[in-house]
Amino acid sequence: MDALKLRRTPLRTAFTKAVNHLQEIIENDPVDMNAVETAFEQLKIKSAKLKEVEDAIVLDHQEINKRIRHVQTIREQLRKRFRIEYLGQLREQTQRHRKSRPLTVGEVVVVENSLKNRTLWSLARVIQLIPGKDGHVRVARVKTETGELVRPVQRLYQSRTARTRD
Repeated sequence: MDALKLRRTPLRTAFTKAVNHLQEIIENDPVDMNAVETAFEQLKIKSAKLKEVEDAIVLDHQEINKRIRHVQTIREQLRKRFRIEYLGQLREQTQRHRKSRPLTVGEVVVVENSLKNRTLWSLARVIQLIPGKDGHVRVARVKTETGELVRPVQRLYQSRTARTRD
């Protein structure tokens, strides 16, 4: 609303100046009606312009709100679809193919975080695989955009993207 008030300020200033000019003419020479009529016509024109601009501002404001709601709806639909389709399939695929395609250093993975929604899980790159006492890889050190983490391989989901180079 403050932005709308700021946009109206120059027009209201012009309108106020026109009213003041009209009052000045009436006070200085109350007999000259032509000057009063001319000033009054100018005032009506400025008033009409002010009304048109205010209507346009309200219309623009409504259109902007409508567009924002539309973008938010689309974003939510994409987020739901991504979560249901891609991340769901990625989890299933990783669990099915973990034995046939083990993690490798440099691979891009999605890091599970039980405190966040699946759509907010972060991407990471495997920088080290740490085997357990039995020789099988149990834990991996991954690098995210915020730092390095050590996570069990069961909580890392291989993405479908091609392997990236270090």
